[in-house]
Amino acid sequence: HVDGRTFVRIDEHLYETQQGTDGAWRVLHPQDRQAYSPSLEHNASGAWRLAYDSPLEWDRLMLLRRLGGVAQSVDEIDLECAWRSTGLEDGVLQHLHVAGKKMPALLEDALARLDADRQVSQIIDAVRHARPLAAHNNFALPALLRLPGWPQDHVIQIFEGSERWGASTFYRGQAEALGEVVIQISRSELESGDLAGVVLSQMEDPSVLSDANVIPSERPQALQSRLAEQLE
Repeated sequence: HVDGRTFVRIDEHLYETQQGTDGAWRVLHPQDRQAYSPSLEHNASGAWRLAYDSPLEWDRLMLLRRLGGVAQSVDEIDLECAWRSTGLEDGVLQHLHVAGKKMPALLEDALARLDADRQVSQIIDAVRHARPLAAHNNFALPALLRLPGWPQDHVIQIFEGSERWGASTFYRGQAEALGEVVIQISRSELESGDLAGVVLSQMEDPSVLSDANVIPSERPQALQSRLAEQLE
């Protein structure tokens, strides 16, 4: 929805739509509201098609893509592999579109696994190269506490806001103890991709997390690489 208007995406195109008094959705002409408005059909999996589309003429890739959901975003090779893993015949795809049925559970599960693998790979790549990463996806934080050489008396305090004050959560490698070294990180610092730099700058001895031959200026990248390897 944009400014009270409703759009649907079909292939790579956005179409403005409107629901009629009969409950059917139709595509509006971009310039002439009085022009013919073809009706839309939905497959209950988040995908739309024009009523005059001919699924029986589509190739396998188009049939898969037009199922909607994750099928629209995974690459062609992965999509083909996911389909073959179901053991279903191509005729099933045509029937799904003609009958307006949702994606088969076997295919949905295969695509969900592929999408999860893709997201994990993206997270690991972001950690390795210190790229911005949403806090809820930053699995490097707990991995940091499991790294060989991590001082057990060092704890991490993550603040919920963009500054190092206010509500926070502590992460420890062991039970709370006296004399802890607290490393403070704001949410914005965590999401900026500079986790390694912020942590090393507050450690009593930052050299413990890298090889002896790593010079100080290269320690943040060396730590990012170790974290990525820990997550693999």
